[in-house]
Amino acid sequence: SFVTTKCDTGSFKISATTSLEAEIKWYDAATGGNVLKTGDNFVTPILTSNTTYYAEASNCNGTSSRVAVALTLVATPSITSAPSVTACQYTTVNLTAQSSAGTLYWYDVATGGVSNSAYTSINNLNATTTRYVLASTTQNGVTCESPRTSVTVTMAPSSAITNAISNPIVYGTSSLQLYVTQPSNTFINWYSDVAGTQLLLGGNNYFTTPSISQTTTYYAVATSLVNGCPSSP
Repeated sequence: SFVTTKCDTGSFKISATTSLEAEIKWYDAATGGNVLKTGDNFVTPILTSNTTYYAEASNCNGTSSRVAVALTLVATPSITSAPSVTACQYTTVNLTAQSSAGTLYWYDVATGGVSNSAYTSINNLNATTTRYVLASTTQNGVTCESPRTSVTVTMAPSSAITNAISNPIVYGTSSLQLYVTQPSNTFINWYSDVAGTQLLLGGNNYFTTPSISQTTTYYAVATSLVNGCPSSP
């Protein structure tokens, strides 16, 4: 038994066995061709493409038919695209990559570790984070992997609202004026939902509610004029 598949390029040590008092010759063609080596073992030159050699046994009674030994070189895939990105604090970031071939595997460390497809997503980003991706292909039981490519998510910090009127109490039915302290280089929007999809008032750190008669929550969000990142509601 010997190795018949390698990644990219290499030399192979191949062998053949025959009956007693027979001599093995290695050829570069199924018929005719050139004798490359005489003997059970043959170490090939450095190969750069798939190559087949042929072993023939001979003794005083004649020669056998030639037996083909096919040697395969597998091209190691490469990462062709793996963009790093900048994203706002507290957001969810999905990472992408492309390869020349094979399957992508994601890691949270530059070496070692265990791949996990979950590493393509970063939830609630709270620091600049780097993930790593490689491309891998397997043929004839041999796995060829690219080097790991780093993919960095640079966190753009969000502003924080540090002072706001807190849980005012309404007796009966009434409207209230709410306010927050506006961080520098931001604008304030008010929403009726925590997801920030229902805008009530934009560009003001004061908000006057409609008449309310039950517990109601409003959300103020400060959005940076520098990087466009919103604060946590």
